Amino acid sequence: MNDWQDMMRDLRDAGCDEDTVERFGALGTQGDTQGQLELLFRHRKRLLEKVHEREQQICCLDYLTYQLEKGEAKHGDHSK
Repeated sequence: MNDWQDMMRDLRDAGCDEDTVERFGALGTQGDTQGQLELLFRHRKRLLEKVHEREQQICCLDYLTYQLEKGEAKHGDHSK
């Protein structure tokens, strides 16, 4: 495999869809490194937004778990 194929594989591994991979390749063919960097930056930003969304969801679950455990400790388990 050559460097170009490795780069395409890395883009897919990073979660880029085929449209993004193709646009990245077209920008590379045009010698537009700045365009490639901007494309990567936008994809990274989208991934980071997803991470933050998931973190918020985890925080909500942690809070719910805390509330349930706090309630059980205070009132006992009434499900039996």
